[in-house]
Amino acid sequence: MDRRRVLIADASVTFCSDLAGFLGENCETRICYDGYEALSATEDFHPDVLVLDMALPNMDGISLLKVLRSRGSRIPVLLTTCFFSDYIGTAVNAFSVDMVVIKPCDLPSLADRVRDLANKNVSAIRMDRTPATAAQIMLSLNFPANRKGFLYLNECIAMHLKEPTISITKEMYPRVARNHDTSPAAVERAIRDAIFVAKNLGSESNWRVYFAPCWDGTVLRPTNSQFISQISEHLRLQSTEKAVGYREL
Repeated sequence: MDRRRVLIADASVTFCSDLAGFLGENCETRICYDGYEALSATEDFHPDVLVLDMALPNMDGISLLKVLRSRGSRIPVLLTTCFFSDYIGTAVNAFSVDMVVIKPCDLPSLADRVRDLANKNVSAIRMDRTPATAAQIMLSLNFPANRKGFLYLNECIAMHLKEPTISITKEMYPRVARNHDTSPAAVERAIRDAIFVAKNLGSESNWRVYFAPCWDGTVLRPTNSQFISQISEHLRLQSTEKAVGYREL
């Protein structure tokens, strides 16, 4: 198998060297600590995937993405950031970011995601079964990533994966609210609104992947609790399949 080329653009020397180590010998990595340097590297290194930090010096990650896409580049991008805002959410949609990872993160898992993106780009295999993230699933269902409900849902699903018996209304919403200096009612409302918008915009065929359709083939709009529980269960099942070595080729 050819070595996958991975361009890591991040100002942290430790992050770059550690991630390159976890990627191993099967990946050829190039490291850039500066936005302009990274932009130049995309032209001569021809990476299969770009790991791009939002807070690069001289040219930030979003500005670099804007230039790349304006030049017609379709390099798969894994964006890393220490925070998530409406601005970042809008850029994720506008510049076709494949995956967003919030720092600090588990580097072995991040390396797995990088390899997934690199292999998919090179081999161009049909819809594989590599584990998706909650954010990727929501984007596939046409959730606007610039809405607060998108961010809140992402956190709720992560909590539900760790604590399947957690009370969504009594424990989960208050935790998310404290993280964002808002109220549990505002969290509930933002999630409900995000689901409403996504359901109206999304494809029925995409929604049927995760939710059982009615007799006429349509999927009823799920409640907040139904959505969180169902997507969590889907992700949990994926993790189980991966643990036993499942992969559809």
